[in-house]
Amino acid sequence: MHRITHDDSECSNLRSAERSAKSSKTYRQLTGTIKGLTVGRLYGVGELTLTRFDPSRAGAVGALLAGFLVLAVSFAARSSIGLGMAPWFHDFGWAKGQVSAVGALALCAMAIAVSISGYAADRWGARPVLMIGSIALAIALSATALMRSYWQFAVGYGLFGGVGFGFVSLPVVGSLVVRRIEGWQGLATGIATSGTTAGQLLILPIMTALFGTIGWRGSYEVFAALTIVVALFSFFMIGKEKRARPTAKLAPNTPVIQRVGRLLRSRPFHGLFWSFALCGFTSTGVVETHLIPFAQACGFPPMTSTLAYSVFAAFNLVGMLSAGYLSDRVDRRGLLITIYLVRSLAFVIPLFVGLNYTLLLTFSVVVGLAFYSTFPATIGLSAAHFGRDQLGLVMGILTVGHALGAAAGAYASGYIFDLFLRYDYAWVVSIGLAALSAVMVVMTPDPRMAGRISQDGLTALS
Repeated sequence: MHRITHDDSECSNLRSAERSAKSSKTYRQLTGTIKGLTVGRLYGVGELTLTRFDPSRAGAVGALLAGFLVLAVSFAARSSIGLGMAPWFHDFGWAKGQVSAVGALALCAMAIAVSISGYAADRWGARPVLMIGSIALAIALSATALMRSYWQFAVGYGLFGGVGFGFVSLPVVGSLVVRRIEGWQGLATGIATSGTTAGQLLILPIMTALFGTIGWRGSYEVFAALTIVVALFSFFMIGKEKRARPTAKLAPNTPVIQRVGRLLRSRPFHGLFWSFALCGFTSTGVVETHLIPFAQACGFPPMTSTLAYSVFAAFNLVGMLSAGYLSDRVDRRGLLITIYLVRSLAFVIPLFVGLNYTLLLTFSVVVGLAFYSTFPATIGLSAAHFGRDQLGLVMGILTVGHALGAAAGAYASGYIFDLFLRYDYAWVVSIGLAALSAVMVVMTPDPRMAGRISQDGLTALS
C-alpha cells in the first residue's frame, strides 16, 4: 500500500490550489464575457470594452455625455448666425454678404484654433481644451448680445467665436471618446458627435421663440449663460484623464513637424483631407449657414423656416447615429462614398422648391441624413490609419480643411445671393463638390476590410 508522505501531501495541496486559481480565473473571464455579450445583444453593439483610462462604465458615459453637450452648444452657436441675418439687417442694415463675411472670419479663426486644439488634446487631455473653448464661446455670445457696430460683431463673433469653435470641436471630442472606449467606437463616436445637431434641434427653436419675446440681444445673453453652465457640468463629467500609449511606429517624443510631414506623404490622409474640405463647403458653409435664409428668401416666415431647419437637424441626428452604428460593421470607405453621393443628389431638390413647403421639408430630410453622418466614419478611418494617440492632431488638420471649405461656402453662398437674389448657383456648385468628395474618398481604403487594422499602429505610407 502506498503511504502518503509529506511530499505527496504538499504536491496534492499545490495541485488543489492551482485548480482553484484556474477555476477562479475562468469564472472571472466567463463572467466578464457574459456581461459583454449581454450588452451586445441588448443594444447590438458587440462586446463593450472600456480602456484602462477609466475602468468604470460611469466614466465612459460621462465622457460621452460631456462631449455631446459641449458640441451641442458649440454647433448651435455656429448656426445661430443664420437666425440673426434678418433682425441685423433691420437694426443695422447689414446685408447677407456682410454677415456671411463675419461667419467666414469665424470659420477661418476656427481653422487656426483647431490645428492647435487637436494636438493640445493629444498632449494634455481634452478637458482643459474644452474649458478654454467654452470660455471663448461665452465671450463671443456676450459680445454679440452687446454689439453696436460691425467691427464689434467681427471681433466678438468672428474672432472669439472662431477660437471657441476650434477648441470645442470634433477633433477634441473624438480624441476623448476614442481613448475612453473600445469595441464600439463607431457608435460611441456617433452618439457623442450627434451633439453637433442635437444643439441645433433643441437650442435654435428656443432662440427663435426668444427672438420674438426678449429680442435677439436677450437671446444671446441667455445662450452665453447656458454655455457656462454646460462647461462646468462637463468639467466634472470628464474627470481626470491620462495620455494614450504611443503607437508602435511613432515614438511619443516625435516632433509635431515630423508627424505632420509623415501625414502629408500619406495617400489615405489626402483622401480624407480633401473630401472633408469639400464636405465643409457643402455642409457647414452652404446648408448650415444658409438653409434658414434660403427658406425665408423663398417666402416662408421665420418660424416655418426654423421648423424646416429643425427637421433637417432631427434627421441629421438620425444620420449620425445610423452612420456610427454602420461604421462598426461595414466598409467605412464605401459608407463615406454613399453618404457623399446621397448629399450630391439632395442638392438637386432646392432648385425646384419655390413656394412648395413639402419639397423644402424633403430637402431637409435627405440632406440631413447625409450631413454630419460623415463624422463617425472619418474619425474611425483616421484612428485606424494613424493611431489613437495622434487622432487629435490628425482630426485637427482635417478640420482645418473642413473649416476653410466651410468659410468659402458660407461667403460664396452669401455673395451669390446678393449678386443674383437667389441661391440656385450655390446649389449647382454643391452638387458637383459633393460628388467630388465621393471620388476623393476612394484614396482611403478601410484597413479593417483588408484584414490589416491595428488599433494603435500607423499604416504604411504610400
